[in-house]
Amino acid sequence: MKSEESIDGILLRINGGEEEARSELFEALYSTLHRRAANVLKDQAPGQSLQPTALVSEFYLRLRRWRNESWNGRSHFLATAAKAMRQILVDHARARSCRGGAAPADGLAGVVVIFQEKSADMMALNEAMQRLASFDSQMATAVELRFFGGLSAVETARLLAIPMGTFEKHYRHAKTWLQAELR
Repeated sequence: MKSEESIDGILLRINGGEEEARSELFEALYSTLHRRAANVLKDQAPGQSLQPTALVSEFYLRLRRWRNESWNGRSHFLATAAKAMRQILVDHARARSCRGGAAPADGLAGVVVIFQEKSADMMALNEAMQRLASFDSQMATAVELRFFGGLSAVETARLLAIPMGTFEKHYRHAKTWLQAELR
């Protein structure tokens, strides 16, 4: 596993237009991305067709297509990865739903603290996240970073540039709001 400084160096090379560095970045962070994808998918309903390797591979394909994206360090890149993985999961749920039959049963039971007792399907989660973002985009981003990105509370507060105490208070409120929305 490469150090944060070497990851930052790779990101600088990507930001400078060095296309080969994208593969190097992906290779350096593959285990981190795979672990986070596995954590997100572990509570999916039985029969879930999307596996961690496929989720990370789809993210890599998207990464290869992004030409005007630049990152300000490892945490910023992982935040972008979290957002992309969320969108991949939503796209996957929509595609399953559109192929006919019932709505997808992609349950997210027990993930992080938000879904302690309830499971919610990915499309319902996405809709709730969009509603949260409409009045508190910072906390919607925080939920995305914690849940999909696997960032710690400290990393998330630092990335969002807010004091830890303020972050914890607002994050608790966002989790409570999401729990109510998903019931």
